[in-house]
Parts: sequence; structure tokens; C-alpha cells
Amino acid sequence: MQNSLSYAATRVADAPTTIHRFRVRLFLACLITLLDAAVIAAFGPALYAAAQPNPFYVAGLTVLSIVLFGTLARTWLLTLGSAVR
Repeated sequence: MQNSLSYAATRVADAPTTIHRFRVRLFLACLITLLDAAVIAAFGPALYAAAQPNPFYVAGLTVLSIVLFGTLARTWLLTLGSAVR
């Protein structure tokens, strides 16, 4: 005997899960943003002062900052992009 459940019933059941996933992703994106801001505020000035004597340290610190902001931007793009679906 064939299963009588339709595809539409399955799609309706997926809607609350999608909303729940977006809320979790939004919460995690906010949490990561706050943690990044706390790390930069707490350790940024000390790292910058310690890196001043050596230009290679300044370059490395700059690259790390760019990577940090790049991953943060990617996190927010993926989070907000999942809200459109």
C-alpha cells in the first residue's frame, strides 16, 4: 500500500524548524559578535603596543584583524541569507 501523506504536508511541517534554525543562527551570530568585540576591547591595545617595535608583528596583527572581521562578516551574511529562504 502506498503512503497517503502528501508532499505539501511534509513542507508545512518543515516551517517551524526553519524559523527555529534562523533564531539559533541569529543568536550565535550575536554571541560571536559580542565575543569578538570583547576580545578586541580587552587585548587590542596591549597587542598593538607590543607589536610596535617590529613591523612584521604589525603586519601579522593587521592580517589577523582582517581575517577576524572577514569571518564575522561571513557569519552575518550566512545568517541573514538564511532568513530569506
